[in-house]
Amino acid sequence: GGLLLEMTSESYLTIKWIPRRIPLFVVAISAFVILVEAPHSHSRRSSSSPARGRHRGSVQAYDRSISTISDIGQILQVEYGIESSDKGGSIACLKFSSSMSSSCVCFAIGNSMKGGDKLTSLSLDKVHRVDDHCVLVTTGLAGDGRFLAQTTRLACQHHRLRNGEAPSIREIAQMVAQTQHELTRTSGSRPLGVSATIVGADPFKNTRIFQCDAGGILDEFEFCASGRGKKRSLLELSKLRKQFLVSPRRQDDAGVANGDFDELPSIEALIEGVARIIFDAECESACLVDIWLVNTDSSGKAQFRFAKAVSSTDLKMAKRQLSRKTQPIH
Repeated sequence: GGLLLEMTSESYLTIKWIPRRIPLFVVAISAFVILVEAPHSHSRRSSSSPARGRHRGSVQAYDRSISTISDIGQILQVEYGIESSDKGGSIACLKFSSSMSSSCVCFAIGNSMKGGDKLTSLSLDKVHRVDDHCVLVTTGLAGDGRFLAQTTRLACQHHRLRNGEAPSIREIAQMVAQTQHELTRTSGSRPLGVSATIVGADPFKNTRIFQCDAGGILDEFEFCASGRGKKRSLLELSKLRKQFLVSPRRQDDAGVANGDFDELPSIEALIEGVARIIFDAECESACLVDIWLVNTDSSGKAQFRFAKAVSSTDLKMAKRQLSRKTQPIH
C-alpha cells in the first residue's frame, strides 16, 4: 500500500491509504486530475450562483457598514441622515447689519401643531443653549439633536477649563462638525439624522451663523435654512436679503455680492419677513412659529430674545415685543 495526498474542492489536503492492488498509473492520473480541478472549483461554484452575483452588484451590499463607500462614491448612511434632517420642521435664519450698528440674527422655527395645542413649545427639542453666547438649532431626529447638544456643551466646558476662556463661535461650530464627522467613520455607529445651525455672537463682535450637515460639512452663511421647507425658504431668504442690499457704487449683481449696505429697514420688518417665510414654507394654516433674535447689548455680551408659539394673527404683536430692548435671557 501507499499514502496519497489529495486536495479537495475546499483547498484542503487529505491523506488517504492506497491499497497495493490498485495500479500505480491509476493513482497518478487521479492525483493529477484533483490538483488541476481544485484551484478552479471555487470560481466555478461562485459563477454558478446567480443570487450571489446579483447581491455583490446591488446597492444593499454597501448598506451594512458606515465605513464603506458605495460604488458611486457615497456613504449611504450619511445620505440617510441628510434625508432625516430634511424631513424635520422648517428653520430660516437671516443675518442683517448696517454700517452704523452691529449685526443681528433673526431665525424662525416652524411646526404644524395638530389640534391647535399652543401650550406645546415648538423649540423645546430644537434650540439648545450650549454656551453663554451661542445656541445650537437642530432639525431632524429630536433625540439625535439632544445628543449633539449635550456633546457640544461638554466640549465647551472642557475648553473653558483648559484655556480659561469661552470658545469662539467658530470653535463651537468646529466642535459640532467634528462630532458629526467622527460618527461617519466609526464602526458600530451611525451618523446623526440632524442638520445643525450654530448661531451666536462673540464678545464685542458681530453675530455669526454656521451650519453643519450629517456628514460634518461646515460652512458659514449670511442666511441659511433647513428642514422640509429648505428649498423654498432659501429662495425667499435670498430675495429678502437683496431687498436691503444696495451698492452706492454699482447697482449690479457684483455690487450686491460685495455686501455694500445701504440704510436697513427696521428690525420689525425683517422679523416679519423671516416669520412669513416659515409660514409659507410649512403651507399650513395651523402652523405656529418660534421667533428668535440674537444680537449684542451695550456691554458686548450676546443677547437672546424670543417669542414662542406665534401664529400669523399674533405676528404683529410679537415683532413689536422683540424689537424692544430688553435684558438678556439666561
